[in-house]
Amino acid sequence: MKKSVSLIFLFLCCCSKNSSNKIQTLKDEVMRNSDLTSYAILSNHLEDGNNYQDLLAYSLKIQKTNKVGCYDFYANYIRIAFDNKFKIDYISNLEKPEQDFLIYILHKGALAEETRCKETLIEYYRNGIAIEKNLSKADSIYKSFDYPDK
Repeated sequence: MKKSVSLIFLFLCCCSKNSSNKIQTLKDEVMRNSDLTSYAILSNHLEDGNNYQDLLAYSLKIQKTNKVGCYDFYANYIRIAFDNKFKIDYISNLEKPEQDFLIYILHKGALAEETRCKETLIEYYRNGIAIEKNLSKADSIYKSFDYPDK
């Protein structure tokens, strides 16, 4: 047991020394290869420090090949605009072109079966947030989850 704890401690100490090199490697992997594992590690690291500005570009890059990036881009954009705070209704306080672009990103994620994008669009359509209220669209997205009837 002591060996395990010692090895973990040693590993963590070594990691912190090479942290900036590893972060740069992760960034390179995301940008060059759209590597989802590198993106997940990078995302966790940058979110811990509220570095949403740094993460935004990587979210945009990864969303081209993976549905996860769509919601991340949307949420990070809102966090940047509102001092690291996030609520789905904050989108209403953005300029109309920004709202439209974020709705487009959410639709793209929803078409790729990204659950968080679908849930957000359901809320927006049900409550008329940033888009015209449309209960039939909200219900249509809801039914795409194969949930039991309401």
